[in-house]
Formats: sequence, structure tokens, C-alpha cells
Amino acid sequence: SSDLTTAAAQAGAANAKLRIGTMDGVFKMQTNPEAVALAKKVGLAGVQVTLGRPKAGESTMSLENRELQKAWVAASKQHDVPLNSTYLDVLHQDCLKDSDAAMTWVRKGIIVTKNLGAPVLMMVFFGKCQVLQRREFDRVVGLSRELAAEPEKAGVILGFENTSSGADNR
Repeated sequence: SSDLTTAAAQAGAANAKLRIGTMDGVFKMQTNPEAVALAKKVGLAGVQVTLGRPKAGESTMSLENRELQKAWVAASKQHDVPLNSTYLDVLHQDCLKDSDAAMTWVRKGIIVTKNLGAPVLMMVFFGKCQVLQRREFDRVVGLSRELAAEPEKAGVILGFENTSSGADNR
């Protein structure tokens, strides 16, 4: 029995490979495709791409720029480091729980995430955008249900990054 356990553990260890990625912002390179080369250099297995907030008076995120998208995809291929997710940081400013603009950002984020070939769009709920009250929770759930078909059709998963309880997330 102990031989079987040891063999199973060794087989599992031989097949197990911990892979770690990071967000471009960790390198202080938000929206900069050069983050991919740095991730490769330090041995990381993936990069989360920050989509960028619009500049004052503008209505587009940095990564809506098709040339910048192409640069990210090219860097990913060149360095063999996947773009494993995107980060919709504009939701720190336009909260899904109370901003009508937030739905537009999410819809744009879905398109950009698809264009980058990343499987996950991370939506954020921190600080002033944290969902604390029942009415906020109900709004976010309702809007998420309204959106559900769009990321599914695009082959994108919506991720909810927050500090809420497991029960609230379910």
C-alpha cells in the first residue's frame, strides 16, 4: 500500500507543473506589450493585460487600439508566453454597481479580450466599487445576467475579482 502511494505521488509529481503568470502592472508596464518579454525573462508562464483607462475627455481604453492589440499578440507569439487574461481597470472608476458607463466598458472589454486571444476578462470590485449592499449585489447580478450571452458567444469568461465572501460570490 505504501509502495502504491509512493508510486502515485511520484507519478503525480512528474506530471505536475506549477505555472505562474502575472499582471503587466506588477512590472509597472500597464498596457505595454514589452511586459511579455520581461515575463519570459523572469520565467513566468502568462501575462494578464491591463486594458487601460480612458484619458480625460476620451471614451476609449488604450487596448481598444487595434495596433496595440496586434503588438500584444505578436509579443505573446514571439516569446511563447500566453495572454491568459485581461484586467478591466476602468471599473475602478466606473463601478458596475452604480455607473451606466460600466456596461459599455465591459462590452468593449469582451471584444478586446477576444481579439487578444485571452480566455478571461477580469472585472474588478474593490474600494469604492466593492459590492457591499444588497441593492448593489442585485444590480451587478442583473447586469451580469444581461451580459451573459455576449462573453459566451465571444469565447470569453467573465471573472469577478473582489473581496466578497464565497457565499456572496455563489
